[in-house]
Amino acid sequence: CQLPEGSKFYLNFDFKNNLKLTYDFELQYAEYMLDYLRGKKIKGNLKIYDKSQFITEGIRYFLMRLYPDKTDAWLGKIASEYSRLADLWGLKSFIPSQTSRYGLVLFAESEIYGDVVVKFIPDFVDRFETEIASYQELSPDYMCEFLGYDDAARAMLLRRVSPAKYADFNDNILLTEFFDKVDKTIRPIKAVNEPERFLDYYADLQQKLKDIDTVPFFRDRIKEHLQTAIAMYDRHFSDSPLYLCHGDLHAFNIIQGKDGYVAVDPLGIRAPRELEYVRFIRNDILNIRSFGMRERLNLLLSYFSRWAGKKSLLLFLYIDTVY
Repeated sequence: CQLPEGSKFYLNFDFKNNLKLTYDFELQYAEYMLDYLRGKKIKGNLKIYDKSQFITEGIRYFLMRLYPDKTDAWLGKIASEYSRLADLWGLKSFIPSQTSRYGLVLFAESEIYGDVVVKFIPDFVDRFETEIASYQELSPDYMCEFLGYDDAARAMLLRRVSPAKYADFNDNILLTEFFDKVDKTIRPIKAVNEPERFLDYYADLQQKLKDIDTVPFFRDRIKEHLQTAIAMYDRHFSDSPLYLCHGDLHAFNIIQGKDGYVAVDPLGIRAPRELEYVRFIRNDILNIRSFGMRERLNLLLSYFSRWAGKKSLLLFLYIDTVY
C-alpha cells in the first residue's frame, strides 16, 4: 500500500470499467470502451467480447487461411460491435456455428424475436448487399424469415428454423412442396427491383475463362471445359429468359422448419431457371455414394423434370459443374 502510515481507506468495488493496462489484450478493451463511451449511451450490464469468442472451425479453415490479416481485423470489429447489436436486437446469448465458411453465424436467443440467427459477412467477401437484396426480393413462401440488418456491423438477423434438419431426397413430399413453391414464385429478372444488384451468371462464367491464368492446377483442361460450357450456354440458353434465382439450392441450404422446408444463404443470381435445380442434383450425387452415380443422376433428372426439361437440366448441370 502506498498510503501514509495511519491513513484510512475504503475499498469501492462498484466503480465500473476501471481498467489497469498490464497486457496487450487489455488495451483492446480500453480502446473499445473509449469508442463506446464517446458515442453510445452506456448500459449498466455492458459485456465486453473478445474476438477469440468468434473464431469457429469454419473461419479457421477458410477465412483465416486465405485472408489472415483481414479476418483478424474483421473479428475485432465484431467483438466491438456485438454489444451494440445485443442491445438493438435484444440478444441474450449465442452459440457460434462451426461450419459456416464465408462469414460468422451465431445461433442466438432474443428477448424481442425469440430464437434467431445473426449472420456477419466481412467486407472482403462480396455477399452482404446481394444477400440482403435476395432476402427482400425472393418469395417469403420458401425463404427463411428475414428480420433485419445492420450496415455498420454487416450483420443480418434471421428467424431461426427448427428442427433445422437438412433437406433429404427421401423426404419426397416435403421436397416436392418446397420446389413447387420455388417454381410458382420464381420471378423474371425484369420484374425485380434494381436487377443490376444481382450477379449475372453468364457474364461471370465468361469472366472465369478470362481469369484462367490464376488457376494453379489443370489449367489447360479447365480452360477447355470452360470454353465448352460457354459454347453450350450460347447454343442452348442464350435465348432463355433470365430469372432472379436463389442460386445455391443444394440440400445444406434447404432446411426443415415447422411448416416444411425453407431456404437460407441466397446468392442472388440472374440466370435461367434450371440453376435452381441443378445444384441439388450435383450435391446429392456427390453425397449419396450408396447409388451408382449414373443411376442416381437418372433418378434425379426424372424427379426434377416436372419443373424443367430433362435435357435442359442435364445441359445446365454440366455448365454449372464447370462454373
